[in-house]
Amino acid sequence: MKKYYFLLFAFFALNFSFYKAQESNFNYEIIYKFEMKANQKKLDSTFAKLGVSNEEGNRIAQNLVKMFNDNSSTFTLKANSSYSYFTSNSKISENSIDLIGRMSKAAGDYYQSFSDNKITIIRDYKGLDFTINDKVEKNWKITSEKKNILGKECIKAVSTLKPNTFAWYTPEIKTPTGPVEYGGLDGLILELIQGEAHYTAIEIKKLDSEPKIKIPKKGRFVTMEEYNKMVKESEKE
Repeated sequence: MKKYYFLLFAFFALNFSFYKAQESNFNYEIIYKFEMKANQKKLDSTFAKLGVSNEEGNRIAQNLVKMFNDNSSTFTLKANSSYSYFTSNSKISENSIDLIGRMSKAAGDYYQSFSDNKITIIRDYKGLDFTINDKVEKNWKITSEKKNILGKECIKAVSTLKPNTFAWYTPEIKTPTGPVEYGGLDGLILELIQGEAHYTAIEIKKLDSEPKIKIPKKGRFVTMEEYNKMVKESEKE
């Protein structure tokens, strides 16, 4: 009888362990819809730095906002148990990429490493490639607010470092990542509000096989601080 109970216990323990391993190693592809609300004061400041007149700037801004808020403006995030990859699905002209980067904060491809909370951003600036190394933004205050997104219960988290930045994450998907440089939560971010930029998951795909995510080595290697300093100095020219 003791042998029977031991085998029964071992069976359930093995199955529970297998289930938990599977639960924490799901491979996913998430499609996010992107929307942007224009902040006129911030736009005027951006256009002034770029040497663009208010009239021309307003015209560009209207076209960009319309483009971004179009249903075809989406981003894809792929994740396995170790890494995630976030990129835009929209084709953006080279003439608009600098301005779009400032307005949407989403220019480039984002690679997150879960083991060390590092992020690598591959970005093109004025025809030059840059590999930007930084830390995943993971300074959050968890709230008691909850809502449902695509059938998943989500919890609201507020950034303690960046103003007007909120995330809704689901503990039902144990992948500590999300759009652009945000992650570090106890689950996948399905909605991110980052100032004027708003990302909302519209499709969750559970993948049968692990997506291969390889962080490329491209162009000049810099930190985010070095990159921002370079861009700021370039805008003065």
